[in-house]
Amino acid sequence: MKRMETMVLGDTVTSSVSGFSTHLFSLVTDSGQHQFVISTENDVTSDVTITTTTEKPYEEFTEVKAAILIDRIYIPLVVAVGVLGNVLCFVTLVFSSLRATSTCVYMAAIAVLDCVILVLDFCVLIRGYMGHTQFYMQNDWTCGFHNFLFYFAIHFDVLLLIAMTIDRFIVVRFPLKAPSICTPSSAVKAIILVGLFTFGLNFQIFFTRRLGATGSPEDPLKCWYPDPDVDFFMTKIYTWIDASIYSFIPCLSLLVLNVLIIRQLRVSMKFSRQFTERSGKSSALKGVPSLRVEVEGDTVNSGVYTSHTDVSCSEVSMGSCDTMEDNLDSPSPRPISAISGKKSNGSSSHSRTSSTKKAITNTNITVMLLMVSFTFLLLTSPVVIVLLYKRYYWLPDTNAERARARLTHAFVDNLMYTNHAVNFVLYCVSGRRFREELKRLLSGACCRR
Repeated sequence: MKRMETMVLGDTVTSSVSGFSTHLFSLVTDSGQHQFVISTENDVTSDVTITTTTEKPYEEFTEVKAAILIDRIYIPLVVAVGVLGNVLCFVTLVFSSLRATSTCVYMAAIAVLDCVILVLDFCVLIRGYMGHTQFYMQNDWTCGFHNFLFYFAIHFDVLLLIAMTIDRFIVVRFPLKAPSICTPSSAVKAIILVGLFTFGLNFQIFFTRRLGATGSPEDPLKCWYPDPDVDFFMTKIYTWIDASIYSFIPCLSLLVLNVLIIRQLRVSMKFSRQFTERSGKSSALKGVPSLRVEVEGDTVNSGVYTSHTDVSCSEVSMGSCDTMEDNLDSPSPRPISAISGKKSNGSSSHSRTSSTKKAITNTNITVMLLMVSFTFLLLTSPVVIVLLYKRYYWLPDTNAERARARLTHAFVDNLMYTNHAVNFVLYCVSGRRFREELKRLLSGACCRR
C-alpha cells in the first residue's frame, strides 16, 4: 500500500490511497455543521454522502449562562470587598506600630498588589461587555500595558509571599540573628529586588501583546500575539514559566517553609513545658521560688537574662529557648540576677512587659502568615492545573465542550481572585494585635470627626 497523503485546505481534507480519493467538505451554518463526503475513483465520482450535525449555539448552553451569571454577580462583589479590605490592611500595617516588623512591611506591599490585581479583574469583566476593540481604544500600547501589568502584579505578589515566609522562618528558627537580618529596611530592599526581577521577566509582554484582526464585525480586533513565533513562545513555553512562578515554586516553597515553621514552633513549645516543669521541681527542692527567665531590654533576644518568679519560657520569643537552656546549664553563664521571693524592680518589670508583648506579637504574626500561605495554596492551585490541562490535553472542539470549559474557568478564576481579597479577613481572624491596631485607628478617625 502506498503511504497516505493528506492535504488540508480550509475546511476541505483530501486523502488518497492508490487512486481512490475521499473529499470531505465542512459547512457550518446557524442550524449546525454539515459534512459532504464525496468518494472518487480515478477522478470519477462513485459515491456522495451528506452528513448533517445539528448543535446548539454556544451562547444557549446552560453552562455558559451560569458562568456569565457568576461573573456578573461575584466579580463586582469580590472586587468591592477585596479593595476595601486591602486598603484597611495597608492603613493598619503602615500607620501603626506593626510597621516596625519586617513581615508587616511585606504584608503592606502585598495589600497594594492585591488591590491592583482585583481592579484588573474588574477591567476584564468590563472588556467582556465592551469588546477588545473599544476597551483598548484600538491602541496596541493599552493592550500591551494592561496584560503586562496583570502578569507583573500576580508574579510580584506571589514572590513577595515567598520572601515574607522566608523572613518569618528566620525569625522563628534563628531568633538571635533575626533582629539584625529581618528589619524593615531589609524588607524594603527585598521588595525592590523582587520587583525588578518581576519587571524584567514580564516586560516583553508590553511589546509583544498587540491587537490583531479577528474578522468579526462585532469585535474586529483582539488583544493577542499576532506574530506566530511569539504566539508559540507564549502559549508553549511562557505558560510553564508562568505556572512555575505563580504556582509550582510557591507551592513547594511555602509547603516546606511552613512545615519547618510549625515544627520549630512545636519544638519551642515542648521545650517551654519541659523548662517550666524542671524549674518548678528545682525550686521546690531548694525551697526557693521558681525562676522566671526572660531577656533583658527591649530586644527580645539580646542574650542577657534576668530571673523573676513564676514565669515560663513560653513568653519569650519563639525559638530562643534553646539558647536560654545553654546559658543556664553552661559552667560560665551570662550575667543573671537572682531575686528570691521579692518583686522585681521597675526596670525588670518594664523589661518583662516589653519582651512579653513582643513575643506575643511575633506569635500572632506567624499565625497570620501560616493562614495566608495555606489559603494561597488552596485557592490558586486549581486555576494552574486547569490551564495546563486545557493547554495540552483538554482541547474543546464542540460547543458543548467549550461551554463546560467556560463554566470551569468561571469557578477556578474566581477562586484565584478570591485569594487576593481575603487577606483582610485572615488578618482579623488570626491576628489579635492586628484587630487592636485596626480598632484603634478606626476609633481615632471617628473621634477626629
